[in-house]
Amino acid sequence: MELLPPQLGVEPTLGENQVRVPLVIQAQQKDLAAKLAELRPFIDSDVRLKTELIGKIPADAQESGTLGAMVRDYATQYDALFSNTTTAIDKSRHQVQELRTGSEFNAFQVLEGVSALQPGTSDVLAVELKAIELQMFDPGPVSKNSIDEQLQRGPVHSCGLTFANAADKVGAAANGADQGARDFNEAIAKKLSIFLNPSVRKRLEQGRSEPVIAKLLSCKTSEDARKLLLPEAAQNPDVVQTINR
Repeated sequence: MELLPPQLGVEPTLGENQVRVPLVIQAQQKDLAAKLAELRPFIDSDVRLKTELIGKIPADAQESGTLGAMVRDYATQYDALFSNTTTAIDKSRHQVQELRTGSEFNAFQVLEGVSALQPGTSDVLAVELKAIELQMFDPGPVSKNSIDEQLQRGPVHSCGLTFANAADKVGAAANGADQGARDFNEAIAKKLSIFLNPSVRKRLEQGRSEPVIAKLLSCKTSEDARKLLLPEAAQNPDVVQTINR
């Protein structure tokens, strides 16, 4: 099926394996293409041209079979696409933001006051997580009126979102959130694994009388240390002084 040119308000097919415009819009395209193939009746009748081919822009709610109706229905589909896409991406973005600003990250920063954990790495981690956020699709402040107005002139809003690239943008954001979680977990695991070092544990033995030190010495993995120390640092920042002492 040959699609109408972009200026008629329909997003063109972009290539193999990419998502076409919704089927309901394709059906309207096909009907309009048939009319355009036989333009003489519309050229001869200005009334038919306006009521059966061009229609109103924006189209009335009951209007059908016209270019105006197709633009209206396309805008409805695009509005839904925009909302669903940005909602999914915002969810992934929030996941990364929470890693960078949440209670575990704050507790990790507190623990970096422990001399054995110097130099700190939280600043570098925060920059890496922020970079992941910035790579996610962000249309900026976009209103429904802005979308509907621009789609009367062309098939794609200025933010660049299309039916062809929406799934890729959502997938890229989800992959970014997964990567952020891996970076976060690896950074904490690497740092807290220091408490498994035999020489560090030997020095910690001097403070076994302290409950938190005794619990730390019982940790067998960095994950054990994480489950102990991050909540402890969040509730009791003085744990840093206890470990250093």
